[in-house]
Amino acid sequence: MKDILKIKNVKARKEHICSWCGGVINKGEFYENSTVVNDGSFYIWKAHLKCNELTHKLDMWDCDDGDGLTSDDFGNCVLEFLYRELNDEEYEKITEKDLDEVIDIVLQML
Repeated sequence: MKDILKIKNVKARKEHICSWCGGVINKGEFYENSTVVNDGSFYIWKAHLKCNELTHKLDMWDCDDGDGLTSDDFGNCVLEFLYRELNDEEYEKITEKDLDEVIDIVLQML
């Protein structure tokens, strides 16, 4: 079972890696910093604000079984959304881009 102890938006003092997309959170960029305990393990989850926004807009949390969502779940949900919304040619064209660019495209589509 996962427990979120603290969530806050902070301004990055150095580069970090987004726990959702694996992209860089740049110095000076605001991001969400969550303190989490899962099955006795403590960790910090850092995420782009736009990645968090996307988790809610795509209702990814409906798939949470109590253990939380992984970066793989995130990527799969994004791809599933695109697959449902686009024809094969459009899907292939968009999914060749890097995930950061794909996230921006999906947010524009919603």
